[in-house]
Amino acid sequence: MVADNIGDHMIGNVWIKFVQEDSAKSAMNAMQGLFYAGRQIVAEFVPVTDFREAKCRKHTEGHCDRGGYCNFLHAKYVSRDQKKAMFKWMYDEYPAYKAAKKEREENPEYRRRSPSRSRSPRRHT
Repeated sequence: MVADNIGDHMIGNVWIKFVQEDSAKSAMNAMQGLFYAGRQIVAEFVPVTDFREAKCRKHTEGHCDRGGYCNFLHAKYVSRDQKKAMFKWMYDEYPAYKAAKKEREENPEYRRRSPSRSRSPRRHT
C-alpha cells in the first residue's frame, strides 16, 4: 500500500503486509540500506495490524476535509490492470505464494472474518 498523503511524516511511505513474521523480517533486512529514486530505504516494523483501521474512511468515500495532510492513510489508487500485472509477476516469481493462497482458500480453518465495520444499528449475523 502506498500513501498518497503529502504531510512530511507520511510522504513516500509504503506499507507491506506479510502473512508470516519471518518473511517480513527477511524482507526488512534485505531492503535496509538500499536506495530507491536516490533516497535510502529505511525499513521498519509498524504496529498496524489492520490496514482498514489505518485508512481514512472519508478519503475512501471521496470527501476528506483534511486532504493530503490527513494523518490517516490515503491509499494511492492502483488500477486493476496494474494490480493484475503485479500479482502475475509475484505468482510467477514466487510460486509458493500461489500455493499458500490456494491452501488458504481450500481450508476453512484459515478463513477468519473480522467484525463488520458497519455503523448501522442492524446486527450482523
